[in-house]
Amino acid sequence: MRISLFTILALLMTGSQSHSAALTVTFTNMSGDAINAVTAIPKGAVDAEATNLLAAPITNGEPADVSIQADDGQCVFDLNFAFASGKTLERPDTDLCQTDGIMVE
Repeated sequence: MRISLFTILALLMTGSQSHSAALTVTFTNMSGDAINAVTAIPKGAVDAEATNLLAAPITNGEPADVSIQADDGQCVFDLNFAFASGKTLERPDTDLCQTDGIMVE
């Protein structure tokens, strides 16, 4: 049985690629202040860049669905919320695979 070099390389490349998926989480703002930014850094990430995941602020009393890119098996994130008033809220070690909604107070 002969296997071409191309087939072997294709198998090796497929096995080493990491796959990512979007986790969708509904953030409901009950803080009394508009949320201007949400960031989600994978737990243990060393060089991850904090990028605002919101297309628009989340006003008080409103929910917003947010997509968070995650590698296969990545569930735990350090969340950070920045409010219009300038205050921030951290929610470290948040398992996004165990919830589809988070109330921000």
